[in-house]
Amino acid sequence: MWQLKKRAENWEMWDRMNRRTVGYSRAYHRNFEGYTEYLSKKKNGRTKIERVYTGIYYRAAMSKSERRIQLLKYALAIVAAGSLFIRAAILPVISNYTKYVVMFETVFIFFSAWSVIAYINFVIGGRNMKIRDYKTASGWLKKSSAGGAIAAGLLSVATVVCTVSKRVDIYHELVCIIYFLAAGGLMLGINRMESKVIYEEILGEAIEAAGGIEIS
Repeated sequence: MWQLKKRAENWEMWDRMNRRTVGYSRAYHRNFEGYTEYLSKKKNGRTKIERVYTGIYYRAAMSKSERRIQLLKYALAIVAAGSLFIRAAILPVISNYTKYVVMFETVFIFFSAWSVIAYINFVIGGRNMKIRDYKTASGWLKKSSAGGAIAAGLLSVATVVCTVSKRVDIYHELVCIIYFLAAGGLMLGINRMESKVIYEEILGEAIEAAGGIEIS
């Protein structure tokens, strides 16, 4: 009887707390997806929220050495794409001073930076990734690399338009276009590699707690 009463108190307290923080619900659920929360009491009698991860883990269906090689390929491709882009972007040509070309260059920089963050999340997440780690590593890398490839393609087209419309030095502009396309090809390669990776779902640990609520 006492346990039922205690469970009801926990649920009531959770309900009050949830209504109070409803404005942060979306971000809260993204950060703690897969965790189970329950209320417990400190030694001083105050109530605190305990969080235990009970969701599934994602693991690439390959050996540790194969996964290391895969991540090394990602790192080399990201660095190479960035290097090619920089070599093209710093050339003293008219297109690099044209507003619409610079706009696409900025977009490519954004997606490249996003790819770096996704790669770092791979390293931090480890072999068995929690839901949040999986989404911010594999999910972000696929999105950022696809965005980078598209941005590089549009950047190349914008450079061609600039070259034709302004009748500038074709040779140096062509060098820029080749570098941009190569950078875009590397980003597309990253996207294709990660899209082919199969991830196994591993069940997390179960937990029994009064008033426990799994975040999804």
